[in-house]
Formats: sequence, C-alpha cells, structure tokens
Amino acid sequence: MTTGRIDEFVDGFAVMTIVDLAVQNCKQDGFECADPKARADGTVTVEFRDESGAPLRFGLKGRSGIGWLGIVTVKGKISRDSRGNATVVADKIYVHPES
Repeated sequence: MTTGRIDEFVDGFAVMTIVDLAVQNCKQDGFECADPKARADGTVTVEFRDESGAPLRFGLKGRSGIGWLGIVTVKGKISRDSRGNATVVADKIYVHPES
C-alpha cells in the first residue's frame, strides 16, 4: 500500500500522481516549493487498468471525493522503470477524509 497527496491527474484516464506525505507542499501551489529531489523521489504514478492492461478511460478527478492535494491510500502492484520512476497498478483506493 502507498499513501500520498494527489499532485496531478491525467485527463480522460484513470491515472494520477501522488507524492509522499513527508514531502512539503505549499497548499495553493502544490509541490512547487518542495525540494526537487525529494519531490521526484517521493512521487508515484497510480494507474487503474482494464483486463488488457490499458489504463481505464475515465478521469479520476472529482470521483468519490478525489481532488487535488487530497490524501489517498492505494493498494496494488508497484514497479520501477529503468530510470527509477515508480508506478502502482492499483486495484483499490481509499480517499482519506479532509482533516
């Protein structure tokens, strides 16, 4: 499982990036004030895919309370590419209530 704040959405697809809670965010500017290395190291792409492995064709923003800088926990299989970028192919998501 991975928990983080939502940083970006991919329009028209069930794909978003989340950033580790330990990375500083600036509220109105998101993660623009964060240390670039910490932001890169703490960012994970989250994808929900269909049976063929393609990202589902609907946006996540606004669904079930999912919004920018909201906190989510996702469960799924995590992998890293050759450049160290992490992707979670998620099968479950929990949207944390705002605190």
